[in-house]
Amino acid sequence: MIGRSGIFGNVSAKAKLTWNWRTGAIGAASAVFLGFLFLFFPPGERLNVLARLSYDIPFALRPHIDVKDSAVWVIYMDEGSHSKLKQYPGKVWSHSLHEQLLRRLTKGGAAAVIFDVVFSPASETNRDDLALAKAMRENGRVLIAAETESIKTASGSEVLARVWPDEPFFTAAPNGFVDIPKDNDKGLRRHPCGYDPKYPVLALKAAELLSEKKFIDGAQVVKADPGRWINYYGQSGTVPGLRYMDALDINTIDDAFFTNKIFFIGEGRTLTAQGEGGDVHRTALTFSTGEDWPGVEIQATILLNLLRKDWITRIAPGTQFLLVLATGLLFGFGLTQTRPGIAGTVALMGSLAIATLAYLIWSSHQRLWFSWLIPCAIQIPCALGWAVFSNASKMYRENQRLQTALETATVSQHLPPPARGVAHQKPGLAGIGGSANSSGATIVDGERKIENAPLIPNYTLLRCVGRGAYGEVWLGRDLVSTLVAVKIIYRDRLPSEAPYEREFRGLQKFMPISRSHPGFVHILHVGRNENEGHFYYVMEAGDDEVSGQKIDPETYSARNLSNEIKRHKRFSPAECVAISLQLSAALEHLHQQQLIHRDIKPSNIIFVNNVPKFADIGLVTGIGMDVSSYGTPGYIAREGHGTPSGDVYSLGKVLYQLATGNELERFPELPMSLIEQDAELQFLQLNKIILKACEADQTLRFKSAAELRASLLGLSHPPAPPATPQELG
Repeated sequence: MIGRSGIFGNVSAKAKLTWNWRTGAIGAASAVFLGFLFLFFPPGERLNVLARLSYDIPFALRPHIDVKDSAVWVIYMDEGSHSKLKQYPGKVWSHSLHEQLLRRLTKGGAAAVIFDVVFSPASETNRDDLALAKAMRENGRVLIAAETESIKTASGSEVLARVWPDEPFFTAAPNGFVDIPKDNDKGLRRHPCGYDPKYPVLALKAAELLSEKKFIDGAQVVKADPGRWINYYGQSGTVPGLRYMDALDINTIDDAFFTNKIFFIGEGRTLTAQGEGGDVHRTALTFSTGEDWPGVEIQATILLNLLRKDWITRIAPGTQFLLVLATGLLFGFGLTQTRPGIAGTVALMGSLAIATLAYLIWSSHQRLWFSWLIPCAIQIPCALGWAVFSNASKMYRENQRLQTALETATVSQHLPPPARGVAHQKPGLAGIGGSANSSGATIVDGERKIENAPLIPNYTLLRCVGRGAYGEVWLGRDLVSTLVAVKIIYRDRLPSEAPYEREFRGLQKFMPISRSHPGFVHILHVGRNENEGHFYYVMEAGDDEVSGQKIDPETYSARNLSNEIKRHKRFSPAECVAISLQLSAALEHLHQQQLIHRDIKPSNIIFVNNVPKFADIGLVTGIGMDVSSYGTPGYIAREGHGTPSGDVYSLGKVLYQLATGNELERFPELPMSLIEQDAELQFLQLNKIILKACEADQTLRFKSAAELRASLLGLSHPPAPPATPQELG
């Protein structure tokens, strides 16, 4: 034995627990730190990209909301109206046209008229300005725009200045500022929240105006609230609208149409004199549609949010803080405690759960949103990455410790005695394990027979002991009362003729040599029944799991290596070497006959008189004749099954399961018990052989079963320790 301090230091359950807590703490701290970094930076009102996308993406998934029956409409000063009414892009519209439209809206009984236009004296006669101002006063429900503008000073710096409507408009109607907070991508997502009586916001001023006129109960919506975010109802055009020229045309629209409606008037999608887009802006829908919105439509949407009281609300900063903290702690710590495959599944399901929760509360009547992409796209992937890395580094260090111990251990150390002999194991038989229903049996001349059993000349089938996708295995008796196993392959159970004939060809190749080595199951007879659509072969019966060759047909349960691994978990190194020497010798003999097995796995290794033997030879073929991927996933080498090296790879995987008791997919992971307890030198040497046999790179693997067997013989008969100087003297 090599002491605990010799290989792994004082590695114990306590050390393992310390490792788990340390890696979990690092994962949790990293996930929490990154979450806070993306949550709070950049600071202030400018949103980072994850927060913006967390707000934008749900709009792309939600069906549009029908608001055509609402009282809010938009009248667009669009490109077509520019042309027909002889107005020029980038120039002030004729105030006489505005007067004409306003008087028509007044006559029709419009509830309110909101000009998204900053009025200044036109280049026309002062008479038109005065007439328009008079029309505003006579209506009494008109609101006009003011704005904030960046102005360069004489020193070259920029300052913000408030631009009010000029006289006579300033005193003709109340004013409201059209400014909407812009994020760092120039997108408009938030309601303007300032409501200083000196500098009123257009939408809030409109709500106040409508409240004063008893059109709505505006007590709640007039109050400024920094937590309001714009609820876009659908693509541009969802808010109903008219072209300016149609609103003027009495032949197109009757005056009664305007009754009790609120009209926003502003620039639509137009081109300026410089050929650039007009007053258009990025919105939450631009992410999915690529389309910017006219500013007047955004203003109308904000007022509609206030009237319907259905704006979006961002959750409180403290709640978001706790969410990011909890996600980082839970996934950062939890994923490191699981295997990478499970961790990946948990991470995916966690991200989907958070995203689904975010959409559900966003689309609920509460209409809450939070930066859900921070946990989904940053924290959970970070936690998963750390979990995979820490598990991989842990496995690497464990293998390095084993390798170091193997290289530094002296050959003079005593090998441990075998824990139990191979002869005392109880492996089973491939395809012959389990039991079959004994109903339908009759006694004829003292012999138990099964009704409707297949007819095999010169053999009596006693009991079906195994069934597979393509056939059955029966326990039978020949004419001289010797118990045998009979495997029957049915043509109609295979998808085509090709695999049926492939199985038979494998049998033809294997039968002539089946008795030439003790490591092969002996084939006693082969038959083919074309009328019944099957072929069969008779072979020696494998040992019973309990009684060996003292077989009772009523209770027979065959031994194969797969069942033994499940029952005993891990075999001792001495047992592994003994079994592997016998199997590698048989495989070497098979390769000398220019044949390869192609389906080596624990369930295809049977025991007869306690001797392990290769069985289930349906895939046996000539070396280099078939490089297809027939076989069992996990046991197939990367280059396929066309070479003896491919069989060596499969046998190496079997040896890994024997030595560790692990499931195949855990290769090359070692059981924690080997790390926490004393490790045997022979196991370390055996593990080195296993790793070489299972090399993915064919050039680094054992080239033949003979090479593998030679290495195993070195473990079975280690060289004598070197003589000491005293002995030499």
